[in-house]
Amino acid sequence: MKHIAFLRAINVGGHTVKMDHLRGLFEQVGFSGVETFIASGNVIFETPVQDGRALEQQIELHLRQALGYEVATFIRTPAELAAVSVFQPFPGAEIDGNMLYIGFLQAAPGANACQKLLALGTPLDEFRVNGRELYWLCRTSISQSVVSGAKIERALGMPTTLRNVTTVRKLVAKYCASPTDDTELINRNADRLNAQTNDALAYQVQSMTEPGRPQPSDDFLTAASAMRERIAEWRMASNVPASDSTQILREMREE
Repeated sequence: MKHIAFLRAINVGGHTVKMDHLRGLFEQVGFSGVETFIASGNVIFETPVQDGRALEQQIELHLRQALGYEVATFIRTPAELAAVSVFQPFPGAEIDGNMLYIGFLQAAPGANACQKLLALGTPLDEFRVNGRELYWLCRTSISQSVVSGAKIERALGMPTTLRNVTTVRKLVAKYCASPTDDTELINRNADRLNAQTNDALAYQVQSMTEPGRPQPSDDFLTAASAMRERIAEWRMASNVPASDSTQILREMREE
C-alpha cells in the first residue's frame, strides 16, 4: 500500500539531509518504492502496514536515531491526500491571487484548540480546520505575516508541517492519479458517512413531527452530504458502484 510522509523541519535549523540519504533511511526501515518529491520533506513509499499512526511513530523513531533530532512525521494515503487537495475551505475567488497553505496534523484538534487557532486570524490571515488538516489563507507573503508555524503549533498544542497547496496538488497529480489503490478505504469511509447522514436525516424528519426534539446541526448535514458526494465521485472514477443512499441523494438534488 502506498503512503505519503510529510516530514517537519527536515532541512531547517542548521540541519541538511540530502534526498538520496533520506530515501536510504526509509529503505532501512523496510519500505519499498521509496521516492522523494522536492527537498521539503515529502517521501512516497510502499508498505503492507496500513496503520498510519504506527507508521508515523516508526519513522520518527528511526529518524531520531539516525539523525539525532526529532522529525515529526505525518502520513496520508493517496486517497486521503486527494481529499485534502479538493477540499475547499475558502471561496475560489479568495484563493486566487493569495497563498493557501495546508498544515498536516497527526490527529484532529479539539474544539478548544480550533478556537485558539481561529483567534490567530487577522485581516490578512484566515484559518479553517477540517479533520487532520488546517488551511491557512495568507493574503500576503508568509514572511510578512504576523502568524508563523510556531504560533500555529502553540495554538493547537501539537506539531504540524505546512505545504503550499500547489505542492500538494502536484503530489496528487503524480502519485494519486488512480483512486483504485484505496478503493477499500474509500468504500469504508463512504459507507460510514452515508450511514451517519441517513441517520441524521431520519432524525431530522422525526424532529419535525415531535415538538421539542432538537434537530441535527445544519453544518453537519451539509458537510457530511458534501463529503459523501465527493467520495461517490471517487467511487465512479474507480468503477465502484455508488451506494443506494448516495444515488438517492443525487436523484433528490437533480429533481
